Amino acid sequence: RRALETARIFAMQLGINEERLILEKNIYEASWQELLDIVRGLHDSWQCVMLVGHNPGFTSLASQLGREAPDNIPTSGCASLALAVHHWHAVRPDQNADLEFDYPKNPHPL
Repeated sequence: RRALETARIFAMQLGINEERLILEKNIYEASWQELLDIVRGLHDSWQCVMLVGHNPGFTSLASQLGREAPDNIPTSGCASLALAVHHWHAVRPDQNADLEFDYPKNPHPL
């Protein structure tokens, strides 16, 4: 419920119609491997997606995919990954993607 509320807030702030939100129940308490499977199953027509959920899976996924990943993504933290793939199914754990990370209490925000 909290993740869905957060997704709605982000959608509103980003000017995204709430009808575009997709509730994926398998994200809840998912491991990084399960999250990776969700990413690999995304439709290739989607160039940019946002997953909203809880740790520890999200921090672990960022660590598996991103360069210089944080030790922990705190509450309301965001990790943005630039994946150099043409198809979602090609995302792999050793992606070494560029990663940007920010969170509400960051003393040095982006």
